[in-house]
Amino acid sequence: MIDFEILHLIDIDKLSEEELRKIKVNDGISEKHTYTSKMVSDIAGHSKSISERIFLQTYLSKIDYAISQSKKLNTAIDALIGEDKTEEAKMGNIGTNLHELFELLRTDKDL
Repeated sequence: MIDFEILHLIDIDKLSEEELRKIKVNDGISEKHTYTSKMVSDIAGHSKSISERIFLQTYLSKIDYAISQSKKLNTAIDALIGEDKTEEAKMGNIGTNLHELFELLRTDKDL
């Protein structure tokens, strides 16, 4: 899985193989951050907790972009969960299926 927040902020197609590997592994890099949470904080310029204003400006306004980004990644549950074959396979693949939820909510609520 990938932190959905990062999809609002980056172009997934421009990430290097090394950056994608680091996102997949998502190691803790400090007491406060994993690799992806630090990436979000650095790019967006905020800490883990955010105000409503920042949410509306940085994330809600870019939801369509994040949805389009997420569709470029793995969306199948089996691919996201991984397998017990190797340590690498146990991590699953980079992806998310949250866009399906957002699209369902949008359809249901006409957002």
